[in-house]
Amino acid sequence: MYSKIFRVIWIISFLAVLVVFFYAYAALQDTVQLGMGTLAVSRSGFFYLLLSLLALTNASGVASGKLLSDDSLKSWFYGLLASMHLFLIAAMVFLAILNSNEQYDYSRLGPFVILAFVLFAGWLLALPVMGLYRRSTVRS
Repeated sequence: MYSKIFRVIWIISFLAVLVVFFYAYAALQDTVQLGMGTLAVSRSGFFYLLLSLLALTNASGVASGKLLSDDSLKSWFYGLLASMHLFLIAAMVFLAILNSNEQYDYSRLGPFVILAFVLFAGWLLALPVMGLYRRSTVRS
């Protein structure tokens, strides 16, 4: 039951990340700075790299519905993909603002990117906790 709810959240977050992805891509210049003047890639390279990342991870979400039999494991995986989408949205907005020609105080946007990454990392670390909890309830 929970996997169906998380699957809907995953699909909605996938649509949101696609909208932000195309919006951020349209706002980018020919050379995309991935940091404060350190690493730069071409606009088309950034597009295809991020597009392949989204395609591979979301294809694994489709395949997990067929491969995983446990409902809680499916729910965790769909939640992981949704939290990854939230992090990618925050990172793409940050990159779009960083590469724009406008003056902006980047320190105000940093906590959102960090919070989205902490959510993703916390969701990733919840899998071992789920396994330990399940193991302790089976023994009792």
